[in-house]
Amino acid sequence: MMISSQRVVGDLLKIHHAGVVHNDFTDRHIIAKKLADLNPERPWYPMIVDFGEAKMDHNCPYKDNKVETYIRAPARADFKCAELYVACRDTAQLWHSNHMEVFGVACPIEWADDGPEASAKMA
Repeated sequence: MMISSQRVVGDLLKIHHAGVVHNDFTDRHIIAKKLADLNPERPWYPMIVDFGEAKMDHNCPYKDNKVETYIRAPARADFKCAELYVACRDTAQLWHSNHMEVFGVACPIEWADDGPEASAKMA
C-alpha cells in the first residue's frame, strides 16, 4: 500500500486553512482507510487522526493552496507556519535539505554550487 506524502501534506494544509492546527502531527497520526467503492484502482486514502492537542483558532500564515515539493527547503523564517514546515521537511520529507555536512559542520547547501574544494574551504 502506498500513501502519498504530498496528499497527506495537502490534507494537513486543508485542515490549517479551516482554522485548525493539529499540534501533534507525526506519522503515527496518519492512518490508511480503505475506500474501494470510490476508486477501486487506488482504494487507500490517508486520514489524519488524534486531534487531542489541536487548537481551533489557527490563522495559518501559509496562504497558498499547495506546498511546492522536491525543492530545497526554504529558510524556516521565510515559511511562516511551523507545523507545515516541519511536516514538509521532516515528517513527509518533501524537500531537499538546505544544509550539508562538511567535516562535521552544517553548511548552507549553496556552498556546494562551487564544487567540493570550495565547500571544504568554506567549512
